Amino acid sequence: MQQSRRRFIQKSLLSLPALGSLAACGGGGGAGASSGSTSQVAGNQTAPLTGSQGTASNSVTPAATSTPVTVPPGTDLSKGLTQYGKSPVPYSALAKPAKGATVTDPDFGAKIIRITDCVNDFNNLCVAPAYPTAMAWNCDETRFILYVPGSTAQNGGQQGWAMYDGTTYAFIKFLDINPGDVEQFYWDHADPASLRYIDNHSSGSTNLADLTAINVETGVKTIIHSFLPNGLPPGCPSGTQGVRCGYPFALGVNAQGQRIWGLGAFGSNVPNVSGELGMWVFGFNEATGAFTLYDTSIVPQPQARGSTPFPSVSGKFFIWNAAVGLNSQPTTQSAVLDAATGKLVRWVNFDTNEHCDTAMDANGNDLLVGSQFSRNDPGNGNVIVCNLNTGAVSNFVGQSSGWGYPTTGSLSGSTA
Repeated sequence: MQQSRRRFIQKSLLSLPALGSLAACGGGGGAGASSGSTSQVAGNQTAPLTGSQGTASNSVTPAATSTPVTVPPGTDLSKGLTQYGKSPVPYSALAKPAKGATVTDPDFGAKIIRITDCVNDFNNLCVAPAYPTAMAWNCDETRFILYVPGSTAQNGGQQGWAMYDGTTYAFIKFLDINPGDVEQFYWDHADPASLRYIDNHSSGSTNLADLTAINVETGVKTIIHSFLPNGLPPGCPSGTQGVRCGYPFALGVNAQGQRIWGLGAFGSNVPNVSGELGMWVFGFNEATGAFTLYDTSIVPQPQARGSTPFPSVSGKFFIWNAAVGLNSQPTTQSAVLDAATGKLVRWVNFDTNEHCDTAMDANGNDLLVGSQFSRNDPGNGNVIVCNLNTGAVSNFVGQSSGWGYPTTGSLSGSTA
């Protein structure tokens, strides 16, 4: 993946990219939580609509072709944009552009390209990235995925995971995938055609959970590992019904090029935790098939979905959200665990119960990036960075850097 996207943090935080793409909605509504089959419709189930099958068309007018550019490390991506510093931004009205049109943001000067018309394209009120931390783009930026929610589909409208051309922004097709949650699909870091997800389904009375790779160009699927019915780690309760990640952080890739997953098994035999789906959590090395069992004196079983340990970008660590009574009692502590042994490496003064993302700096240090509200003053802010290799926490946009207490409604994404 290009450094301009994969390592969005170099020696300093990079923000306000000069080129943005707008997945504009035709109306209100947000992404639903369905993980059903691709291209289902509200009401009847049909194949994706084509230009000759009514008002919703799969033939999307491409925008002007963009030329991928590799940005050298340390480049200021905000150069040439209007800077407001700490002053309020005087937001100006901006009419919705036509699909395929490029407009200039009147306040910052950024270029915005509208790439969808969800009502006419899919008879749906919304098309959007699946989640800010989900990997929308493939490794060479020739493809990207947007989610078309079932909850906002109109009568006869389409839903599913829509794949687009990363250069022309033209819609290509819906993908036939069934991930554990809307946003839990993962592009391969080297093969631009390969996408991974965990397919939970059943065959008769047997529950199956298959780590699956699909070639998005040909549609060919390969099962990499079957967790169910008989491929879970030792000690996992019998009778679990599925396997999934917690939140959609990027996969870790270690020095040997091996993909590292942070997973949990769930089912009626695993009780909920603090009102969330309970999961029996473990790590998984896709290449070797080895499981990581966490030190239960640090990470007790089961865990809530939102506190499932997740991998660092380098694949060296798992990070555990140590919140007590998830979503009710904040914490300022997260555990950094060795990815191979599951043992504690260090505690860091960073609350991963808040929305955040994993990242890596130019020196190869693993980072957490996000808003913090629960640290001791003046340690809170909207862009707080924790170095997992050292435990150091830096305040880029927050109290100690002169920006004041953080505002709500922000969410960091560094691996999309």
